[in-house]
Amino acid sequence: MKKIWIAASVFAAGSFLTFVLYYMWDIPVTYYCLNLSQSVRDMAEIVTVAGKAGWYFILLIPAFFLFRFILQNKD
Repeated sequence: MKKIWIAASVFAAGSFLTFVLYYMWDIPVTYYCLNLSQSVRDMAEIVTVAGKAGWYFILLIPAFFLFRFILQNKD
């Protein structure tokens, strides 16, 4: 029973912090960034696209097969 209260407390604290940080941090930062110059926003878009994980798989899957099956240690 004690574990349920701990889990509920962690969930409640996390929900509260998510709500507070969304309204106190995310929204003001969004409005601030809207007023930045277009070149800064373009650079931020490049960083955002680079951070998306989809294109990493194009590199990681062939590298996995290369190291796993082709360049195995023969010892």
